[in-house]
Amino acid sequence: MTMICLGIPACTYSPEEHRVVIDQVVRPGDTYTGYVLVESNVLRNPTGFLNTFPNGGIPRILSQEVKVFEVHADDRESRLLADISANDATWESFSGHIVGFDAQNNLFLELSGCEKGGDCYNGLRNRRFFRINRDRRLEPISNVPSDIRLPGIMLARRQGEVNYVRFSIRQDTLKARFQEDGEYTSVFVTDEEGMLIPVLTTTSHQTVIPEMAEIP
Repeated sequence: MTMICLGIPACTYSPEEHRVVIDQVVRPGDTYTGYVLVESNVLRNPTGFLNTFPNGGIPRILSQEVKVFEVHADDRESRLLADISANDATWESFSGHIVGFDAQNNLFLELSGCEKGGDCYNGLRNRRFFRINRDRRLEPISNVPSDIRLPGIMLARRQGEVNYVRFSIRQDTLKARFQEDGEYTSVFVTDEEGMLIPVLTTTSHQTVIPEMAEIP
C-alpha cells in the first residue's frame, strides 16, 4: 500500500525554531578586543509519524548563516563585521571558522559545507574564503594564505601584558574574566537572530541586558 502525505497529521512540522550558537572567539594581542563567530539557523522539526519514522526525522532547514563580530569586553560594545548565508554549494553541514590573522591585522574566515540535498563528507566538502581587512570590510578571496595563524591561548598573564582578559563560551553566552584569579562573568548574550547583546552587571549584581550598542 502506498502512503501519500497530503497535509495529514502524519506529515507535519513544528513552528519555526531559531538556533544560535557562539562557536568561536579569538583575541588578538594585548587588547580587550575579541572577534566572535556566531552560527545561527531557522528550522522546523518533523512532528508527524511519517516524518519521524524510522530515523527520528530530519529537520527542514529554512536558513543558515554565520555572523562575525568585533567586541570590546571592557565597555561591552560590539560591531557586526560580516553576515554570510549558506549557499547551495555549502548547505549541508554548513559551518564557519575564523582561520586567523596576518601581519597587517587582516582577519581570515572560512565557510564550508556540501551541495544542497547531497551527501557530505570531506571529499565532497566545498569551501568559501573571506578576508575582513584592516578597515573591517568583508572581501571574498580565492584562498587563505598559508602563513595565517590563530593567536596562542594562555590563561596566565603574559610577560608585559597590560590589558588582561580571557574569554569563555557557554552556548549562547560570551563570558570574560579580567583578573588571573577572577571569575568569568557574562559580557554578551545572543538573541534569536544571532546578534550579540551586551550584558551589564549593576552594583547589586543584577544582570541587565540593554538594547544592542554598536561601535561607531
